[in-house]
Amino acid sequence: MRMYPEDIIALFKMVPVGTKVTVVDQPILVGWTGDDLYLEANPSKNQSSDIEINGEHEIKEMNDALKKVITDAAGIDADQINWDTVRTVVEERRGYPVVIANSKTQPPPQKKPARAVDTGRYNR
Repeated sequence: MRMYPEDIIALFKMVPVGTKVTVVDQPILVGWTGDDLYLEANPSKNQSSDIEINGEHEIKEMNDALKKVITDAAGIDADQINWDTVRTVVEERRGYPVVIANSKTQPPPQKKPARAVDTGRYNR
């Protein structure tokens, strides 16, 4: 958990002694803010240990489970995801949110060869 010292002091004053706390190790965060889908990748506990000991961490490939989480979060805008950016964010694990999709961005129109189609009805 990252907090500024002054925020730690404020939080300490607000929370009664004995309050139960749940710490969740969730290194990958994805969510919408406005029209933008953000991905934040933090080092896992093992990667954090590697960084402290060796100054670097093992880069893990993006797996199908992570792709599903990101695609599910994108919902109907899944086709807007910039997968190159996703791969970079996941590999680097810098710990700050990065825009990976925008719901206002429309994919370029697909050019299809022109051909006559008999729909059986008249177009007006």
